[in-house]
Parts: sequence; C-alpha cells; structure tokens
Amino acid sequence: MAGHPFSAAMVMLQVRTALRISIRMRIERAPVVVARHHDGSMLRGRLLMESLRVGAELAVPGLLVRRLGREDVSTSAVATQPKVWAFVDFEAPSDRAHELAAALAAALSPDDGWYANFEVGNELVVVFAGKMFRYAKGDRVAHGEAVAYALSAGTPKQQIDWGE
Repeated sequence: MAGHPFSAAMVMLQVRTALRISIRMRIERAPVVVARHHDGSMLRGRLLMESLRVGAELAVPGLLVRRLGREDVSTSAVATQPKVWAFVDFEAPSDRAHELAAALAAALSPDDGWYANFEVGNELVVVFAGKMFRYAKGDRVAHGEAVAYALSAGTPKQQIDWGE
C-alpha cells in the first residue's frame, strides 16, 4: 500500500466519552487497496467504545475502521451503563484474529460484562475482559458456554446478541 495515492495514515483517533476513553486505530480512506490474507479473507466485527477500560489503547496492525456511529440504547442499557453508545465497525486480515482477540481481552472493562465480537469466516469470536471464545457458527454447545460466561460476567441477557 505504500506509495498508493490513497494509502492509509496512522492517526490518533480520540473518542472522548464521560470516561475519557481514547483508542488508536489505523483509518483508511476509500477507495483503497487493502492488504489481504493470502486467501483474501477478512475478519469483521464491532466494538463499543464504552466497553474499553479507562486508559486502554487498542493497536493491532492491519485493523481498519470501516464505520463509526452513536446509538441510543436507553431501552436496553442497565442502570450502570451509558444510554448512548459509540460503536466502531472494523475489519482486519483473518490471520490477525488471535492477536486482535488478545488485545481486546486486555483492553475491555470487566464491569457489566462488556464484550466485543467478530466473525472470521465460519467462526465467531466473542471476547470479554481476560477471556475469549472462538467457535464454529452453529455450534450450540460452544455458544451456550459463551452465553453462560457472559451471564456470569454480568452481561445483561438482552445484550447477548452476537448470534450463533
């Protein structure tokens, strides 16, 4: 990608919430040629900015921001959670899945059972503070284990929505 007129620039994206959270990610402008894993596969997921520990920084090579937004979640948020959430839709080469999951496990807040999730081909990856699950779509046993962990970690039942 070096030398391409639309090549990515490393920037500091500072998203400040009431918790003063900041995150550093590599942002690319479209159109752009994305370096892909040898088979061309990319992982895709969503991160809620409010789920990060105060002072956490997430830096994974090849992690691309595809969309940023804010949503009113007042009907599903619990009393200890903000009523508006900022989200980051991201993608990265599939061979970065383990590195991303480990970085998320280190960056996520253990409060309220916050998690981040992404898909890698036919697999789902669900990451909590200090814990990650990776299983094939449709694996009900593994899905049940991840759900049981989420509930034990404090994730509100109505927020367990990463699919099967």
